[in-house]
Amino acid sequence: MAELLAPAGNVEALDAAIGEGADAVYLGLKSFNARMRSSNFSWREFEGAVKSLHRMGRKLYVTVNTVAEEKETERLYRFLSYLNNIGPDGLIVQDFGVIRMCQEFFPRLELHASTQMNVESAEAANLLVREGLKRVVLARELGLEELKSVKEHTTAELEVFVHGALCVSESGLCLFSSFLGGKSANRGECTQACRRLYTAESRGSEETGYYFSPCDLQLIEQLPDLMKAGIDSFKIEGRMKTALYVAAVTRTYRKAIDD
Repeated sequence: MAELLAPAGNVEALDAAIGEGADAVYLGLKSFNARMRSSNFSWREFEGAVKSLHRMGRKLYVTVNTVAEEKETERLYRFLSYLNNIGPDGLIVQDFGVIRMCQEFFPRLELHASTQMNVESAEAANLLVREGLKRVVLARELGLEELKSVKEHTTAELEVFVHGALCVSESGLCLFSSFLGGKSANRGECTQACRRLYTAESRGSEETGYYFSPCDLQLIEQLPDLMKAGIDSFKIEGRMKTALYVAAVTRTYRKAIDD
């Protein structure tokens, strides 16, 4: 059966996800994490979470999904060394520099390609498999037939977002936040500028609207088709959401998958 993967922006959300039946959670620590505005996990909290989830037979994936700068190389090495010692079930990455460092110095770390790598084809998935990655989080723009085609032509595990916010940009590769306020989405500082109310001039008058905000993703009715297609993991977006939200959505998708 497909894995149900839930977000954990903090300890309370993690407890909610596991309590409502998530098979695995994904979370970030205080650095190299695309959701730096979440409270995230301290090292002590993270170590406790890994031990607890492994005792329960659940999995924990760590987001190391920001673009790393040259000046951060030593700090990145130390961070990956720490993760290697603790032993999470996988790292979600987008920077090839991070991938190379893991392969050279920490080959035990399992690597998953972030949706921010914008993988939309079996060819791209297979390239990443050859680079040593085990799982690919496919781009959120793909439709069912495209997902089926990728699955049929790759050996990579496939993870697909089934619920939550959608970025106005392709796979979250966005410069909107950087342009407006110097906060880079690819460095974990996205201010979600696309979610704001804007005023536009139209035919001599002003109109307001959420012009850059797409509707959120909700694929619960498509779960049977996605399961038949052989998708390995269903991912819920929401590391900046409350524990109550995580509990409600996880519970709903758990029941739908089991049914």
